[in-house]
Amino acid sequence: MTNPLDEPIRSIAAHDGVAGKRAATLRGLSKRMTDNGVSALFVEQRSGEAAIVTEHDIVAALANGADPDSDWAVDVMSREIIEVTPDVSIADVAELMQQAHIRHVLVRGGGDELAIVSIRDLLDPILQQ
Repeated sequence: MTNPLDEPIRSIAAHDGVAGKRAATLRGLSKRMTDNGVSALFVEQRSGEAAIVTEHDIVAALANGADPDSDWAVDVMSREIIEVTPDVSIADVAELMQQAHIRHVLVRGGGDELAIVSIRDLLDPILQQ
């Protein structure tokens, strides 16, 4: 029996990531996350680089006085994202997330293929092991 943590991250990365707009309000982003059952959204960047907004980004902004109807994705999005390639093992991604104290990594494959992996996505393989 193979160790599920040795599998490549692509085996659990959903490549149909949900996007949010830079000008979307925090309320709009929250609704989009809820409607799609995700904890992070891709945000379009003019530079072509990836950015994300997470549940944590929204909660932290609200705790610091942000208005859910007038503050936008661009105000809270994370621009410094740790990226991995699809062939990195699940165990290595879990260790990277633990060391960096982050909850999401970007999986970037060839071309425009992007996915976000959440710490929650790692639970099943970890428990299988």
